[in-house]
Amino acid sequence: MSLFLHRYPALKRDIDLLVIQLRGIYRLHDVNEDGHLDEIEFISAAPSESPSKQSPNHEDAFVLFETFDKNRDARLSFKEVMDTVRSIGSTTLTPIEAIHQFGLIDVDQDGILSFDEFYRSLEVLPQSSTAASEEQ
Repeated sequence: MSLFLHRYPALKRDIDLLVIQLRGIYRLHDVNEDGHLDEIEFISAAPSESPSKQSPNHEDAFVLFETFDKNRDARLSFKEVMDTVRSIGSTTLTPIEAIHQFGLIDVDQDGILSFDEFYRSLEVLPQSSTAASEEQ
């Protein structure tokens, strides 16, 4: 699969972001923390409508935010974001592209992502992913 994805960096980025989101959602719904979703946990994780019509769930977004927030200071540095992205094997962004993307999300340009900035970036992610896919 990785041989195929190197030809489509926008698709690889979208898949990498989806993996991060799914890990956060999985962690949120694995209530008994046994590393598995039983039937009840699985059903509670299932979306009630089409994912393309859903906005990000605030609670799911917070779990995802906590996945990135390694030092638990409720703020995301560029290093924390990049370390997490690299840990899942995402290497499709060049350093310049990563800095640019981070700058777009960092609305107040303080070099740190607040939860609100992070959450707002997730709200536009499906739209930007669709746009990127249409460009190819």
